Amino acid sequence: MKATDLPEVYRLFDPQEPLKGKKLKEFYMERETPILRIRNELLNSIDKPLKILFAGTRGNGKITELNRLAEDKDIRKDIEVVFFSVKDELDVLDIKHTDILLIIGTRIYETFEKHKEIRLQRAIKKELDDWSEKIVETVKEKQKGIEVGGGFRAIIQLAAKFKDEATTRETSRKIIEPRLSDLISIINKMIFDIEDKLKKKILVIIDDLDKLNPGPAEELFYSYVRTLTAPLCHVIYTFPVSISFSPTFSQVKRFFDSDYHLPNINLTDKKGNEIRKNHTLLKNLALKRFNERLITKAAFKMAVQISGGIFHDFIRNIREAANEADARGEKKIEKRDVAAVKQKLINDYSRVIDEKDKEILRKVMETKEKTNGEIFRKLLFNLAIVEYGNGEGLCYDVHPAVQELIK
Repeated sequence: MKATDLPEVYRLFDPQEPLKGKKLKEFYMERETPILRIRNELLNSIDKPLKILFAGTRGNGKITELNRLAEDKDIRKDIEVVFFSVKDELDVLDIKHTDILLIIGTRIYETFEKHKEIRLQRAIKKELDDWSEKIVETVKEKQKGIEVGGGFRAIIQLAAKFKDEATTRETSRKIIEPRLSDLISIINKMIFDIEDKLKKKILVIIDDLDKLNPGPAEELFYSYVRTLTAPLCHVIYTFPVSISFSPTFSQVKRFFDSDYHLPNINLTDKKGNEIRKNHTLLKNLALKRFNERLITKAAFKMAVQISGGIFHDFIRNIREAANEADARGEKKIEKRDVAAVKQKLINDYSRVIDEKDKEILRKVMETKEKTNGEIFRKLLFNLAIVEYGNGEGLCYDVHPAVQELIK
């Protein structure tokens, strides 16, 4: 259903809502994506559990693409998908390898529990419960007053406290770390039992690890890559594009079967010429959600241009411009409304861009190539610099809003 007025535009253009289910079928726009190659790898890998890295700029549609994968009819026929976001389960400013392994174990267990017709092997269930009780008893000794149940259900309740309770999180880590190999062993036994009974492979998709700051993300993937790849099921990890530039990344890749990048939509070529098909792609993306009479041509063009080809930014631009126009009592979005959104974006970047950043930004804007160093990686992480993939390889440009700050 398309929006027919500005309040509906505001509701339908929610940048925080990845497409899934009915909205995925209704609003998805075909684009360049590696998701079908990932799908084929998973379906063709009968005996080996794959470990896959999936990167992309924050806001460029990774979750929507992963939802496409999870909802694919052939995937659902042969694979049991366990999909979770670390942002929902953990504090993204404080994530350790032990946390991720524990959440993988609890989410696989909870997914299995939904299948009422089958039961986990008694010996495996006992091993899970025994391991859990040792952990919980020690946590209770160290942290007085904490209340959880018994068996592995207690671990699930404990893990649920990790996001908001730093003390519980830290106490649990210290206790789990020396017993991590036991946890991995039990998780793998559980995986084998579930796959045997469901006659399906398990795929764990872990989203929002790309939101980790570059330093902690690099430490997680480099220092603990053996732990992250220890579960003997298919696993897809999202990760920040910025750590691809680390000298340690080539070592990390050796432990993964594949790594894929979801490209942003480049709106201009290296000479600054407009790539019309990509402008049209973004316009058609919007027109799946609203009637074109709700925006002027000039406003529509500006909304595309200032997005930098990042899906999240484009959806947000339309939404905020609709709100601006609606607040003025208008019936359609005009150029002045998009200009107000643009200025807000410029103001946001002006707060985080300093003089030493501007030298790098000007160089990237001129050459369309990457530079070395932490400043470049920082600017790439905060989207002041945007990476694009095209037929000639990778290129880089400065976000349109940031360009206004360095002219």
